[in-house]
Amino acid sequence: YQLPLLCSDLPKKHYLRFNKVQAAVLLSYFDPLLDFADLPSAWLVEKVETGHLIKNRFFPLQTLYGPGDKLSNVDFEEFIYAETMLSKYEKNKDESSLDQFIAILFRPGGRAGDQDGDVREVFNVHSVKGRAKLIEKLDAGTKMAIQLNYMGCKALFPKLYKELFSTNDPEEKQDGKSSFSWLDVAYRTANHLPTELQVLKRMNLHEVLASLNLKVRDDKDLKIEIEKMRRKNTKS
Repeated sequence: YQLPLLCSDLPKKHYLRFNKVQAAVLLSYFDPLLDFADLPSAWLVEKVETGHLIKNRFFPLQTLYGPGDKLSNVDFEEFIYAETMLSKYEKNKDESSLDQFIAILFRPGGRAGDQDGDVREVFNVHSVKGRAKLIEKLDAGTKMAIQLNYMGCKALFPKLYKELFSTNDPEEKQDGKSSFSWLDVAYRTANHLPTELQVLKRMNLHEVLASLNLKVRDDKDLKIEIEKMRRKNTKS
C-alpha cells in the first residue's frame, strides 16, 4: 500500500482520503512491482539521513551512502552478508535483520572515491549492528524502497552472467527475490579455496561473477556441481 507514495508525487494526505475502490484502482498500476518485475537496476536511493525526532523536529545525526548502479561498487563480502540478512528477514520478518541488511549497504562517507566512485567507508562487519540502531529509525517506506531497488539490481545478474545462472528447471526461481548466498561456496569451490574467505573480501562482486561465469562455461563438471548448489538454495 506504500508503493504509490514511494513511486509518485502523490501527497500522503490525499492518498489517505481515497476510498477502497480508488485505492484498489491506483494500486493496480503498481502490480509489476509487486511481482518483482521491471524493478530498477540503477541505484535510486543515493543516501539516507539518520537522526532523532525531538518535539516533532528532525535533527540529522549522520549521512549514510548507498552503493552504485547494478551494485557495481559492492565487494563480494558485503554482498554475501547482505544476502544472508535479507534472507533472514524474508523468512522470519524480523525487522532487525532488515535494518542490518540496509546497514551493510549504507555506510558513512570515508573515502574520496576510487575508480568505481565509491565514497562509502570500507565495509567492516563489526560496525553493522551499531549502524543498524540508526537505521531502525528510518520510515518503512524508505526501507521498502531500498529492498526493492536491491532486488532490481540482483534481477539483472542472470542476464549478465547467463552461464552461471542458466537452468533447465522451470521451478527454479532466477529473479531478484532469490537468495544468491550460494555464490560464496560456489566461488571457493571453483577456485579450490574451501575456507579462505579472506581472499574474497575485497574482490568486486561483478569480478567474482564474471570469473565464475567463465569457469562454468569451460568446465561441465563444475557447472553441474554449481547447478546443484544453486537449485538447493533458490528452488521454492
